[in-house]
Amino acid sequence: MRLAPLTSKTILVTLLIAGTAMTLLSCSTAKIWSFISQSTAQAVKSDVVFDIDNQLATDIYYTKDQAKGTVIFIYGGSWRTGSKDMYGFLADGLVKFGYNVVIPSYRLYPDAAYPEFIRDIETFMIWFDKNAEQLKLATDKRFLMGHSAGAYNAAMYLTDSQYHKPFQYDAFIGLAGPYDFFLPSSNPEYIPIFTDNGEFNNQDSLPVNQPTTDLTHLVSHAFLLHGAADKTVTPKNIDRFAKYLERCGISVQTKIYDDVGHAELVGAINNVPMVSHNIRGDLVSFLDQLKL
Repeated sequence: MRLAPLTSKTILVTLLIAGTAMTLLSCSTAKIWSFISQSTAQAVKSDVVFDIDNQLATDIYYTKDQAKGTVIFIYGGSWRTGSKDMYGFLADGLVKFGYNVVIPSYRLYPDAAYPEFIRDIETFMIWFDKNAEQLKLATDKRFLMGHSAGAYNAAMYLTDSQYHKPFQYDAFIGLAGPYDFFLPSSNPEYIPIFTDNGEFNNQDSLPVNQPTTDLTHLVSHAFLLHGAADKTVTPKNIDRFAKYLERCGISVQTKIYDDVGHAELVGAINNVPMVSHNIRGDLVSFLDQLKL
């Protein structure tokens, strides 16, 4: 498969630190958590189609009370695996605290290469803007959150000017995102994901090479979380990205959790037994403080 070359001046390619064996959130782990923590969110709407041509749909989880806002969550999986159906446990962990959760699907490699999976997010956002009111989703507070490869996708959608943003976000939340990147020659399996579009850029980091622009018209706050024991995406990823966002006018909070690995970070949103840190509490407190 080879997509038409891009004309954008900003070709953002994410492949992690040289020598890192990247397996962004194994499907098996998420399936285990889905089984342990079955979603009890009320009025779940499953497989709501937002892109007929590419057969993409979203799952919607409603809080039983007046919603404080809507969290749009982009899941990870190395851009090769992952499914919205596996993250009921995450939605369940947030609807209990008054937030609606929307989890859209996107195409994976080899069906789609960079930047098509980011364009799928763009398509969803345009659809969401037109349909949120009809679906009774809170639009006064909107939050964009992603984990791992999903955090990368969400961050690239937000920071790259080539993608249309039909509305503002009150915050960006990144869980173990690979923001600080360059081409690892020892990890060739990921190269095709970002080169099958006919172009390649091996610039060594987004914060250095992405133009610094005022992003405050798109998002006012950011919260970047990472596990100190993450062997898949190292914690150093949040350092320069946080500084980049600050230079763009965004208020940024970061937090690194001791003894928390890559997959445990997202599992902790529903307080899975193996994680002792109050990660969900920190996340909910961050969301709650962003009041009108």
